[in-house]
Amino acid sequence: MNTIRIDRSGSLSVDGSKVFGQIERVNVRGVMIIDSAALQGSSGKKKVFSGYDDADITIVMKLLETADGGSDRYNALTTVGNAFKKMESGVPVIYAIEGDLFQALNVRHVLFMGLDVDDDNEDDTLQVNISFAEHDPVIALVQQQQSGSDQAADDGAADGITVSEADQQSFTELEGFYG
Repeated sequence: MNTIRIDRSGSLSVDGSKVFGQIERVNVRGVMIIDSAALQGSSGKKKVFSGYDDADITIVMKLLETADGGSDRYNALTTVGNAFKKMESGVPVIYAIEGDLFQALNVRHVLFMGLDVDDDNEDDTLQVNISFAEHDPVIALVQQQQSGSDQAADDGAADGITVSEADQQSFTELEGFYG
């Protein structure tokens, strides 16, 4: 599996290859999903908690120009673009993400969403914002649900998670799409 690693020194590696540049900050945003419905005869709306949405991750880094000409910021930008715009069998690559922040937030897999670049000619840098969305591969969700239903059947619990044949078919189709 393709891997993104951010170490404590602020360096970024993709599949073991270090990306030339310095990470300035990493932003992870996770939000709660709330459905609301108007109640007749009530002045407000009833809010129903539906879970948590996938986290949005942004890595902000500077690609630097070295005085000795050893690294060109535009070559580094090409490297970044090629590292994250990968496709396999016509679908975007899912990356395993490693680092203390992601471990603490239980974010394991991400999908590349976009690249924003600001060119600052005054100090010979490029500021790069790399955006990702948290992504749980479909097969992992199926395995979690199946293990939940197996456990519920073993325990005789009525409230275990089960996977219907239609859900299993949907997961299988999505797995073919996402890998």
